[in-house]
Amino acid sequence: ALAEAGITDEMVVVQPEDPPQGAYLAAQTLLRERPDVQGVFCHSDLTAVGVIKALRDHGKRIPEDVAVVGFDNEPWTEFHQPSITTVSHPIEQLCSLSMSVLRSRLEGNAEPWCRIVLHPGLVIRQSTDGLA
Repeated sequence: ALAEAGITDEMVVVQPEDPPQGAYLAAQTLLRERPDVQGVFCHSDLTAVGVIKALRDHGKRIPEDVAVVGFDNEPWTEFHQPSITTVSHPIEQLCSLSMSVLRSRLEGNAEPWCRIVLHPGLVIRQSTDGLA
């Protein structure tokens, strides 16, 4: 889809260990290699914290210079400065559906398998300032 739109894929994938410390170090490396980076999507909110610290330590402003998105919608993300844009899981729905499937199987009423698709949400906060 990017190629069809005439956009080159300049994505860099880094999988840091031990967030936020590992994310901080990975972001420092990213900034040395790609000082013009405009956005970072993190696999967890805790990773986003390490990335944000590294960006600030390199003089980058969030979100003016670099937008940051986390994943998990941890309760504390709205209190972080800046508050972190994050992907939210439908946890309550997941738990409810899991219990329904389990109950049906225990009662012998369920199919041997089922496919359930749950859609995450995007909680837009200050780390993207509406850019996400």
